[in-house]
Amino acid sequence: MSSEELISDLEKIRNTIQSIAVDLIPLDQLQSFLSTFDYIDPYFPPTEYSIYGTEIHDLEEIIWKRPHEFLQGQIEVFQGGIKKSDIKQGDLGDCWLLSTIASLADHSERIWKIFLNPEYSQQNFYRLRICKDGEWQNVTVDNFIPCYVKDGKPVFSKHNENELWVMILEKAYAKAYGSYLALKGGSAKDSFENLTGCPAELFRLKKNKDKIKSGEFWDNLKEWKKSGRCLIAGTKSDTVADDYGGVSANHCYAVSRIEEVNGFKLMRLRNPWGYFEWNGSWSEYSAEWTEEMIEILKPKFDANDGAFWMNFEDFVDNFEDIAVGRLDFSNEKRLKVNIVKDEKYGGFPDNYFVLQVSDVSNILIGMHQEDERSVGVKTHRPYLNLGFVVLNDQLKLVKRIEMTQSLRVVQLELDLEPGTYYIVPISAGNSFNPQNHFEKTPFFGNSGELHPLLKSTLKDIFRKYDKDCDKIMEPLEYINFMEAIGITVNEEQFNEKIRNVYASTDAGLTLQGFYEMFHVSLKNFGEEHIRDWLTKLGYNEFLYSIKSKPVVMSLHSNKSFEVVAEKSTEDIVKKAWTELISNSRTQAGEIDGITAYKIEHDYSATIIIKNDGDYDKMVEVNIIEIENVVRTIRNEPKGTINVPSNSWVIYDHLVCVRGEHSFEYEVEFNVVN
Repeated sequence: MSSEELISDLEKIRNTIQSIAVDLIPLDQLQSFLSTFDYIDPYFPPTEYSIYGTEIHDLEEIIWKRPHEFLQGQIEVFQGGIKKSDIKQGDLGDCWLLSTIASLADHSERIWKIFLNPEYSQQNFYRLRICKDGEWQNVTVDNFIPCYVKDGKPVFSKHNENELWVMILEKAYAKAYGSYLALKGGSAKDSFENLTGCPAELFRLKKNKDKIKSGEFWDNLKEWKKSGRCLIAGTKSDTVADDYGGVSANHCYAVSRIEEVNGFKLMRLRNPWGYFEWNGSWSEYSAEWTEEMIEILKPKFDANDGAFWMNFEDFVDNFEDIAVGRLDFSNEKRLKVNIVKDEKYGGFPDNYFVLQVSDVSNILIGMHQEDERSVGVKTHRPYLNLGFVVLNDQLKLVKRIEMTQSLRVVQLELDLEPGTYYIVPISAGNSFNPQNHFEKTPFFGNSGELHPLLKSTLKDIFRKYDKDCDKIMEPLEYINFMEAIGITVNEEQFNEKIRNVYASTDAGLTLQGFYEMFHVSLKNFGEEHIRDWLTKLGYNEFLYSIKSKPVVMSLHSNKSFEVVAEKSTEDIVKKAWTELISNSRTQAGEIDGITAYKIEHDYSATIIIKNDGDYDKMVEVNIIEIENVVRTIRNEPKGTINVPSNSWVIYDHLVCVRGEHSFEYEVEFNVVN
């Protein structure tokens, strides 16, 4: 198919499905609708953008093929059930994803839940369900697979016999992130949470040296595996095993067994490549495998499946971390909050959350940001320094999770007594200030589709207004969006001109419809007019987000609970910070009733100036930036502030330069009057 033919076909399909909610309408309706033509996904088309996003690339020449063009015989999505041997990594560094899939193969019901139409589709489409950026979403893809021109075989994950499920899952995951190349390198913790919606924790072996030495960490591994948790291990960047073969550096492996027999601590792991196995102690032909050990453990050896055994000591020598995914929570809730740039607090949450617990409960609370590996996020909407505070019904601190800009998800596990609790997000608001130079991008891509960066921006806007995480912009949410760009509409106009025209459900406009609305608006009004809209929505001329960022809060528990969002007031946010000052403070000095406090976070600190006197005081503060310091509230390190009597003021949040691992500063201050 020539590029001209592809552009023509995409335009026809896009126009045809403009009013069809591809991701949300019942599958039988979609199947019937798409039966009249060969479906090509116009929102993740068979073009370079879907492979590379906005990245520069040097891969070989690639052609997109339907499965029948590179497979012979009967083709199925699943063939003979779900097996680890189905998973074969291709020329893409997404071992973190494929090892998680291999780990979930032991819990096949979790894989089945992802595929909403698991049978082979004559209409060439598949709908999957993924928990991306903390919220569940349907992802519909066509069955075009990137293949090498030279041999016609798939570039990325490979097929096992004539089944498609791994390739289709990888494609849906790539679409959720914006491109295949966006999946290069990552954390198994993230892919586990995305594929299951369940929380995971990453354990760094260096930080657990004492527990490893005492045997506690090994006991934890045994208990985690016994309880059905998923374990995915990552190797070091300088692993010594790679020197003579067997374990690849910077690579992820699924852990399928943890065994302690006759004093030996053994682990069975699998390389998602499907080959290249450990050849040290306890490998396939090693002398450690006595008849007795073979009888007890019944190992299965196959040089072509990527699975192998090794002892715990060698594991510690060669691996850096292990992600532990939990599948044992029965109840979950998800709500959204927008963090807004604020001159007093850095970042101010537009909502806080009221949690009602009726029984003694173990609850895990998470705050999820948009993943930086998604197209356009790291450059234009990088992670906020984000944390949260939990207060009891007396508004006293229960616990806090410190702010960090290095994690996509911050989470806290609590054992709570029955009662009412308040969850208040806190943020330095650091990412609202662009640190890099950008260039303007066109709004249309090479094949007539929306440019990936614009699509990424539109998705960010949609998420800000979809406060209940249902993937629908309901009438009131749409009216609020239109008010932000200076246009007044009512519900009748929304139904007539938007919901009945663009991809919607009975409840409201979908993300697909939102894309279509902007696509048509660009053609009708022109690029500069749409840029004016985006400016009013909080984006600069380069589409960098400078005013707000959506964050999803998730709660998981085995006990029932209720949680609602309430509109934030300064009183509740100030109370959260007051509790932090009272419980987490380090003094930086005291002069004439004025005290400077440092609240330490993860590679950051908040400087608080507190006045314990009976009258207001002017205080001159100077932050001496020694190394790798970024200020988030003030333009200059030195300034004068008024501190009310018996109160406090956040002077600034100091954050470590991204990519660095240490920062230094000193605080000086004087009372002016």
